[in-house]
Amino acid sequence: MANRIFDSDKEFRKFLKEKKLEELGEGSEAKVYLSNADGLVYKPLSFAKKNNVITMEDISVSSFAFPIDLFLIKNSIVGYTSEYIYPDLFAKEEPVTRLRLAKLNLVKLQKALEVFKKDTDILTKEHIEIDDLFSNLIFTGDRLVAIDTLSYRRRVDNVKENNDDSVRYAIQELFNYWLQFLNMERIENKNLDDYFAELENVQRRLRKDYTNFY
Repeated sequence: MANRIFDSDKEFRKFLKEKKLEELGEGSEAKVYLSNADGLVYKPLSFAKKNNVITMEDISVSSFAFPIDLFLIKNSIVGYTSEYIYPDLFAKEEPVTRLRLAKLNLVKLQKALEVFKKDTDILTKEHIEIDDLFSNLIFTGDRLVAIDTLSYRRRVDNVKENNDDSVRYAIQELFNYWLQFLNMERIENKNLDDYFAELENVQRRLRKDYTNFY
């Protein structure tokens, strides 16, 4: 990791302009840009944050896209780089359809979830608390990755409970949002194994409507 310190916002904006970045959209923290030169995501923040964030230098796990490089002005973070995660099969800007839910590979998702949970356990042992996972979870088809991690923090109490609940809530509420959007019944009060079992039943019913899918 390399911190880059700028004297002013003007200097920082000039640096970004010279990078010739491609805008990808807007995340929960800021607009997101891609550098074709180094393949990293650049996130100039809409707010300044004190330099106390968790980075890849602190902990490196494949399921969490922690900042790689920090950009600072007067000891405040004004932006950072992170790994570019693509594609996103959970993308909220994509239309939610019955076919989209029917096509999603739940076997690969559950395998990716097992890796994600192991990485979550590593964060828990380091007393790192996950935050806002529901809004910032990407599934590429092979990997589950959490992005926009600036609000993660170290705590002493209740970290395991919070992290385990965050993972369960993010997965369940994402699919419950899809189900509600499709005017289908939510799956309530289940552990993740039971939840996926019911979700697989939903998929089987949907696939009967798409006999030409396979």
